[in-house]
Amino acid sequence: MHLASPLLRRNSFRRALATGALAAALTLIALADVSAGAGTLVVPCDGIAADPPTYDNCTLCHVGGGLMAGDGDLELFGVPAEYVPGANYPLIVRLQDPGMIRWGFQITAIFEDGSDAGTFTATDPVNVQVSHLFWRTFVKHTVAGSRLGVPDGPVDWNFDWTAPVAGSGTARFYLAALASNGDDTPDGDDTYLLADAAAESGAAHPDLTLLVQPDGVAPRRGGNFDVWTTVRNHATSARSALLVSRVRLASGALFPGNSWLQGPLPFTVPAGGRQLLALPHALPPGIPYLQGDYLTAIGSAPATLLDLERFAFSVQ
Repeated sequence: MHLASPLLRRNSFRRALATGALAAALTLIALADVSAGAGTLVVPCDGIAADPPTYDNCTLCHVGGGLMAGDGDLELFGVPAEYVPGANYPLIVRLQDPGMIRWGFQITAIFEDGSDAGTFTATDPVNVQVSHLFWRTFVKHTVAGSRLGVPDGPVDWNFDWTAPVAGSGTARFYLAALASNGDDTPDGDDTYLLADAAAESGAAHPDLTLLVQPDGVAPRRGGNFDVWTTVRNHATSARSALLVSRVRLASGALFPGNSWLQGPLPFTVPAGGRQLLALPHALPPGIPYLQGDYLTAIGSAPATLLDLERFAFSVQ
């Protein structure tokens, strides 16, 4: 398959959700739960792990210098490059940010069709809890787990992930975390995103998995629209590839027609590692109101497609 092929049809399930009533319901539930907290970081509502189809995150309530714009660092330890079906993996989320004193996170693991991938166990129930929204499972901090008064970090949250049964395929992890100044307002807090993937050991799969986490799916004219992409290497040696992106409009036309919005961007991922690539976009004030699919693909020259992601968006 060619990178320029218009037949980019994977993730149709995500697109259907993102444009349907269920996505709207998820967002309304999240906003209702956030409003009950009056801006205070206590226990987050579900559905804000920067996961598809809405990709909502902590910025639904908390405002800082911009998404992924803080001076801190978010890490996820323990996700295997390849999982053994049914095996148990201890995971650690670690967050640090100079000047911040309260902390939070939310993570989910799903398959490409949006269903749960494996199961989570809260091995530290004082600081970590497992919750559910519709069919999706989330792990997040408790009130005590927000660690109020711990300056700068790092703060760790520990929990277990049990891999799914054989034949399930690649598990995709989506994580959002908040470093708060603790002033009980939505202002001055920093939100961080991270994604990861674990391929199934013993099953055929690409060496590289592409994951995307856009800054929501409703960018505004005259603003910035950033898309963070993560590539996970499941191989035991480094892998190099190219990243490109473009838009498929509601009419079916590709934009740009014969080139890319971003790329080709070369990158190399170390053995078993991750590579984060940011795709920034400035939307002119006069851009038409439009809907479409944002398409991101990784491949190798001259025209070998390795993986692709898509999400529906609407310029507001």
